[in-house]
Amino acid sequence: MQLTGLPSVRGRIIPAIAIALVAGLLALLAWTLLGPKSAEVAQNGRVNAPGVFIPFTNRTAPDFTVTDFTTGKKVSLKDFRGKTVILNFWASWCQPCQTEAPLLSDYEANDAPSNVVVLGIAAWDATNDSKTFIQQYNLNYLNGPDANGHIAIDYGVAGVPETFVVGPDGTLEGKFPGAVQSVQQIHAALESISGG
Repeated sequence: MQLTGLPSVRGRIIPAIAIALVAGLLALLAWTLLGPKSAEVAQNGRVNAPGVFIPFTNRTAPDFTVTDFTTGKKVSLKDFRGKTVILNFWASWCQPCQTEAPLLSDYEANDAPSNVVVLGIAAWDATNDSKTFIQQYNLNYLNGPDANGHIAIDYGVAGVPETFVVGPDGTLEGKFPGAVQSVQQIHAALESISGG
């Protein structure tokens, strides 16, 4: 015997599920738009955007030795103890690196204090391409190869360019993920790690 006038079980469950699903999606949308922000969002909605300095604590910079492309001289990070090192990982095929290179070269030539040195590491790049890049952008600071990426891996480089700041005592002070955007950003990072 079927009762007329009462909806079937199926007729009651499907609309209830649909209403619950729509309510859940609306709640998720509201949470996304109005909920707490757990990370600082920079330009274009990116977290850790280029030019944003990320400070580190209690990290020692891994030492390495490279052969400078221009002079053929072996250079180790420990050679620069007592100076702050702006350590830039780059590659010739990297478009942001091509934009950043003249800025770093200008900083080294005109703005870097005597206790700051710029050191470039060509990561995952062919030697001839690296040398051409150095000539093309008139890089006036030391640059060495990391063709297999071993140094980049030791530093945790996620992609190029990335620029690290190594303190005079060999402490890894922080990094710029992506390209450094201005000389002022370098100055601000150096001031923040020196406390003034």
